[in-house]
Amino acid sequence: MAGDISPMTQAVLHYVGPTWSAIGPLIGVLVGGWITTRTQRKHWILDNKKAEYSELISTIADSGSKLLVFWGMEPVVANPEEQFQIGETARKSVDVIYNRLFIANEILKLKIQDRWETAISKLRKTRDLDEFGKTMDGIIHDLRTAALKDFGS
Repeated sequence: MAGDISPMTQAVLHYVGPTWSAIGPLIGVLVGGWITTRTQRKHWILDNKKAEYSELISTIADSGSKLLVFWGMEPVVANPEEQFQIGETARKSVDVIYNRLFIANEILKLKIQDRWETAISKLRKTRDLDEFGKTMDGIIHDLRTAALKDFGS
């Protein structure tokens, strides 16, 4: 069967064989590097999303608890420093929602910032602790659900 190869094919194999043995591994390294970089980028993005979800959920839970305690007092009597601190708590929680990079699309879809700001505003006006607590729980639930969806759980 070896004799069935035409002289032209033999000539091509004579030149391509050594060239391929030099170029083949280089192509393999390039493709392997591309796949590795792509995989590392996906992991980097997922790690950043995880950190942002975690920080956001913790911030909302912590801020919400402080707001509930403050607005749950009868009557709400606070000195200027306490009033400033509760205002800062609300502002910081909104800032954490606003400055997310990796989960910004999920936050927009779930209307997290609007829901949170509305909940804080209603709490200040009505002092309805139950409604605020339910809204806060709903926001946290939606964020957890979105996070689990992102991570394939």
